[in-house]
Amino acid sequence: KGLDPKSKADLSKKWPGEPATSNILAMNYAGGIEADLAFDGKYVYVTTYNIPVFLSIDTSLAPFGNKLSMRPAPHPINATIYAVDAKTGKIVWQFFIDGVGYRGGVTVSGGLVWVPSGDGNLYILDADTGKVVTKKNFGTGLWTQVSIAADPNCKMKVFVQTGGMTISSWGLTGIPG
Repeated sequence: KGLDPKSKADLSKKWPGEPATSNILAMNYAGGIEADLAFDGKYVYVTTYNIPVFLSIDTSLAPFGNKLSMRPAPHPINATIYAVDAKTGKIVWQFFIDGVGYRGGVTVSGGLVWVPSGDGNLYILDADTGKVVTKKNFGTGLWTQVSIAADPNCKMKVFVQTGGMTISSWGLTGIPG
């Protein structure tokens, strides 16, 4: 059960489901919108996600350090990128990614939306339609938005941060590619 953002009592809770301390179902333990947004003067690009988990809280710890432990809940994990018209607030298009949560953020440049994903793919979408222009698999989850800049010779470059480990609770591990 979600918290009511208009309820002072709900927003004063120390954790979702308080006073319960175990088997609390949290549909998005870090929030439904966790990643950075992008704006191109026309659309706002935002990512929402579902990563349901069961929470347990150890209340024996100091008040500033409640120990939170999570285990997966038997519900679908997914993410959706939306283009929202900045003037009207209406959804223009959406792009669904099944099986992974989302972390990082989207980047928009040159009429393209650059979407790093926990499934190991960098999706490059048409900014006006949301259709996939191309995608590239990096073999590990991507958890940080890309950077786009010119080199000293004025050639544009796209920088993608990769490597190390994946966030296993947010997506696949051992991704081929």
